[in-house]
Amino acid sequence: MTLTPKFVTDTNQRVWVYIPKVVLFCLCGAVLGSVVGIILFPGHPANLFRSHSSALALFFGLVIFSPVVETLMLACLVILLCKIFRSDRNVALASAAIWALLHSSMAIRWGFSVFVSFYMMTLCYLVWARVSVFRALLITAAIHASINFVPSLLVIAHLHNEPSKTLVPTPAADAPVALDAGPAHL
Repeated sequence: MTLTPKFVTDTNQRVWVYIPKVVLFCLCGAVLGSVVGIILFPGHPANLFRSHSSALALFFGLVIFSPVVETLMLACLVILLCKIFRSDRNVALASAAIWALLHSSMAIRWGFSVFVSFYMMTLCYLVWARVSVFRALLITAAIHASINFVPSLLVIAHLHNEPSKTLVPTPAADAPVALDAGPAHL
């Protein structure tokens, strides 16, 4: 039994065909992982994005900044894991587990939803690095950005439509509260 779809290891296909196939597979895995996370941890809502001050900052962080930074971190992690494990599958499983734990530190369910994506992104990086490390970085970051694109729009729309979860900063709980300017009390 293999854990790797054959299209992932085929570097002879066009990148514009390769990336959407991987993204679709990852999104299906994310949905499945989210369902597992909800079943196992039903009382743990993920309110990760309430503190962002603008939709543009949130979108930039999720779709541009995080994919680039996390892809560079993934490449470093892969170098270390390749010294421990011999097979790409084991490197990818270990990488996915580490990334799932890191994302779980923010919200427990998030770890379940990212496991398949990081497994696939690690495999993609490993496969494409044999062709070109630069190309592997670009393709992996593009996959990551594409995976984050739709959920980031959904989060922005959700926060925008709920007044209690606005994208505008709210005063801290310990901030002074303006008192009623009614009649003075003696």
